Amino acid sequence: MNISEVREKIENGVSVVQDFIYEKGKAAVAAIVALFVLIIALVILLLNQCSQSQKNKQIKVIESIVPKEQLFFPKSESLEDGYYLSRPQNLSWDENEVNKWFEEPDESRIKDLSKSNDNLIEGILGAVQ
Repeated sequence: MNISEVREKIENGVSVVQDFIYEKGKAAVAAIVALFVLIIALVILLLNQCSQSQKNKQIKVIESIVPKEQLFFPKSESLEDGYYLSRPQNLSWDENEVNKWFEEPDESRIKDLSKSNDNLIEGILGAVQ
């Protein structure tokens, strides 16, 4: 297609629109204006939907919170001195920690634990035939 063919098609289209306007008059102008307004409204709606979908896809980045001062924990009867709410985990205890935190269970505690375990097992297996 060359330029002269494109020019002819455009001129034909313009003449068709002009003939339609001359024949129909005000109704034709109103129809064209209504069509133009409808197209603009659809374009605005489409752009609005696209911008909302892009807003929903954006990932919100939350910066980490850095305290300005060291956190203060009030004294509590349930917390011992030297108890940390967050501390590094050691895979094994040293001798001092074993002496401080571990206590050997006595015979009565072992019997109580055994009895409670037997009750749990009986409750689980009690309905089995």
